[in-house]
Amino acid sequence: MSTYFGKDCPAGMVQVEFVNCPPELRYSAYGWQPVRRATLDLYVDGQRFHLELGTVRDLAGVPHRGLSIVTDARLTCAPTARNAVSLWLDDPSHAATV
Repeated sequence: MSTYFGKDCPAGMVQVEFVNCPPELRYSAYGWQPVRRATLDLYVDGQRFHLELGTVRDLAGVPHRGLSIVTDARLTCAPTARNAVSLWLDDPSHAATV
C-alpha cells in the first residue's frame, strides 16, 4: 500500500501530508515546541489545503497573527458556531459521505 496519496487521496478520506516544523523541536509523536511560523498541507478528497500559521499578510501587505489557507478549490465559507467558521468544497463531486 502506498504511503503517499496527495491529490489521489480517496473520496471520503483526509490526509496530513506535510508538517513544516523543525524536527529537533518535536517533543512527542503529536507535538512540537512553540515556533514563530509553521505550515501544514492537508488533503480532503484529493483537494490540497496549504495552511500557513503565524504572521500572515492581508491584500494590502499588512501583517496579522493568524492563519492563511491557500487552495485552488472553490469554497463556501460560513459561521457554524459563535467561535467557528467552516469551509467546504463547492464542487458537488466532493459531497460529504457519512
